[in-house]
Amino acid sequence: QKPLLGLIKRKPRNRRRGLSAECGASRIGGLPDVPPDFRWPQQKGKRLKFLFQLNCAEIAGFRDQTLLPSDGMLYFFYDLEPEWHGEEIDRTPLVYYTKEISELQPAIVTKTQNEEGIVLPAFPVELVPIPTFPDGLSVEFDELNFSEKEEEGFFEAYSKWCNQCLGSQHSEWGSLHKIGGYPDSIQSGVRAKFEMAANGKSDSTDKKLWEDANQKAKKW
Repeated sequence: QKPLLGLIKRKPRNRRRGLSAECGASRIGGLPDVPPDFRWPQQKGKRLKFLFQLNCAEIAGFRDQTLLPSDGMLYFFYDLEPEWHGEEIDRTPLVYYTKEISELQPAIVTKTQNEEGIVLPAFPVELVPIPTFPDGLSVEFDELNFSEKEEEGFFEAYSKWCNQCLGSQHSEWGSLHKIGGYPDSIQSGVRAKFEMAANGKSDSTDKKLWEDANQKAKKW
């Protein structure tokens, strides 16, 4: 009888290991660096996950393009639990801003809170200016009135640009964490989604409502 050892083969798991970042620097995930009076945000008694903090001073040179403050810290929180189609749930992103950042310290999270999964792996951020382009579902792309051949040429050139400038780890659509520029849409134009959400119609499959939303999307 053969021993069990070695008979079971397991595929290696890909693990995301966090990286350290200086206190007060822009960061994705981890613990936010917060002022003394900070309270971890909740919605309906549920703690939100911390997504990102942005030290506005790091992009002060691009303020004209972003319209963001020239100093202070912005924090972004959201409920990342899976959402099923038709589920009635209010998921409002929370954005917190503080101008005073001289006394920032990493937020304190208890072991129990951490087990709830509110702390994501932390990664430092390198802010690099890049050109962005309208995606195929955007209002701006529609206004280009490309022929089918021109559209194919655009996406071919865009794919090459993404591979050369952003690296092969990104998809041909160039989906990125980015501040400003054109948004990346998934399945439908992001501005149309804003319009539908503003009217409480996010889950609607009514074709006419979505056509109207696409027309009104230009105001966003």
